[in-house]
Parts: sequence; C-alpha cells; structure tokens
Amino acid sequence: MVVNIDHFIGSGPTSVDSGEDTVAAFRKNLETCGVSRKVATVVMNLEDADWVRRFLRRGYDLAFVDGGHTFAQAMSDGKLAWDLTRPGGMVIFHDYNPGFPGVIAAVDQLATKVGAEKCRLAGPRGDTSLLRLA
Repeated sequence: MVVNIDHFIGSGPTSVDSGEDTVAAFRKNLETCGVSRKVATVVMNLEDADWVRRFLRRGYDLAFVDGGHTFAQAMSDGKLAWDLTRPGGMVIFHDYNPGFPGVIAAVDQLATKVGAEKCRLAGPRGDTSLLRLA
C-alpha cells in the first residue's frame, strides 16, 4: 500500500506549477496503470497533516517528497518524511535544483543534521535528491 498526501493545486507561480487541480488526472493515471487499489490518496497540504504523525507509524521504506518549494515548506515536509521512514529507508526530494534554492537549502541542512548519505539524480524536468537513512 502506498499513501499519497498532496493538495494537488500546485504551490505557486513557478515554471513547473500550473496552479490547476490535478487530482482527477492523478487518479486516472492510477486507474490506467491498474494500481488505484494500491494507493491511498489523501487530498490535503502536509502543513495541515499533523494527524499523520499520530496515525502512521514509523516504518516506511521510502518517502517521496514533492511539496512546497520554500525553505520552510521543504524542511517541514522533509522532517515529516524523515520521522515516518524507518532506519535503512530512503527519502527522495523532487525539485532539488537551482530553480528552487529553498529546497536545496532544506535538503542539505536536513542531510547534515541527521547524517544521511545524499545522492543527486538528474532528470529532464528537474533534479531530485535522495537521502539514504543510516
């Protein structure tokens, strides 16, 4: 089972955020790929998801963070993902590139603080950073 938490409205006037509601397209893609029954989708902003810490136990092997692009948003999302990922797991941050300096600063600071191994992955629509937990 995969748990997906997203507000599906973009996060501001950037070159990659359209601001449009994308939940219908996301759900259609899950259905097309035959995995809709394996993905629990929660439509909300992570900043409003304090309940996640209470109800989801630390034990995920992988967390993929594609959240807000400010330092505060990326750090908040990163801390939550870190808290929910078990030792030996991985946290992947999308948009780790010069267009989003807040994401880079938050990921770098978090990696240093927790002593995580960091690997930068290049992609056609932006780089991603992977943190491997000790």
